[in-house]
Amino acid sequence: MRYYFFRHGESEANVAKVFAWMKIDPDLTGTGKEQARKMGEFVEDISIEKVFVSPLRRAQETAKLIFPTRELITDENLKETDVGILDGKSHVDPINWKIYIDVVNAWEAGDNAARVEGGESNEEIKARLIKVLNRVNGECTESAALVAHSDILRSFFFLFCQNHGKHMQDNYMDKGRMTIVTREAGIYRIEKFNISP
Repeated sequence: MRYYFFRHGESEANVAKVFAWMKIDPDLTGTGKEQARKMGEFVEDISIEKVFVSPLRRAQETAKLIFPTRELITDENLKETDVGILDGKSHVDPINWKIYIDVVNAWEAGDNAARVEGGESNEEIKARLIKVLNRVNGECTESAALVAHSDILRSFFFLFCQNHGKHMQDNYMDKGRMTIVTREAGIYRIEKFNISP
């Protein structure tokens, strides 16, 4: 089985440098739309059975531009990671960033129960991702596309892929990029990471 993971293109929240979970639901910027269009051209000839997409606007817009003729299957479990009290706040503010990165570092160290106040733990993220994988693996036999967000995808690679980057942040995809993962005998492996069209 082959999985094509796409991170949405640049959003208004990326430009504003704010955490975006649910308080704000930003659109793509012009740059983000162009990133998605280029990715659509890049993957045009790839055989993909179904396309699963986060319900958040930036992911939906990206998926429509990459796969303009395909039915999109919205899956709530592909939403971005809940960052609790940081939602809508600046991530370049050093206090906010420390709160956030301390939790990421705790996850990396194996404390998957850690969370930003009011947010979700890596254990809860893993439970969501298992639901996504069960659905995708139940509906597809050879390939699937998943369009989502940087943090939820970073957790997927770190939690599920045998050959993930050493540090959690090593598994962070850039905006408008694709990563290919394969599964054989129940083992997930990253084949190509953070591909630019």
